[in-house]
Amino acid sequence: MSAARVIMEMGARVDLAPLGKIRLTGLRSLAPETRQAVIALARERKADIIRDLSKDMLAATERPQDARGKRRMISPAMVKSYRAARQWLLLRLDALLAAGWTRDRLFRIKPPLGHFFNNGVAWSSWWIAPGMVPRIGPAGEVEFCFSDGAVLRTRP
Repeated sequence: MSAARVIMEMGARVDLAPLGKIRLTGLRSLAPETRQAVIALARERKADIIRDLSKDMLAATERPQDARGKRRMISPAMVKSYRAARQWLLLRLDALLAAGWTRDRLFRIKPPLGHFFNNGVAWSSWWIAPGMVPRIGPAGEVEFCFSDGAVLRTRP
């Protein structure tokens, strides 16, 4: 366990201060012997604490960028498709699950691996295509039937 985490579990807070220093807060609320143990630990393991807190700060700044990237991956058209598909799929969920579909293959969105084929069928753009009527096929596949007679099938 890192020294910074041990200090926090003892009841104090530790932060990075300017000029390569450590700031300890919440010491007044600790018992005198605990306070001394926290100060001693901070002095002994100063370099480790600075390294651990620097890693945590770096990781904290990277998380929002990753979240923005995921949001960019989902376009407004995909959201519209999902909303249309979700209603239809939920009404027929028992039949689809019995036919071999899983909730993951129906609804889940996954990070792309260079293509969008690893998303669930609910994220398909065919749900909002004009003239499309969905149905469950004889083998349990989801069929997208179009007014011109074309049929697209997705298998479980």
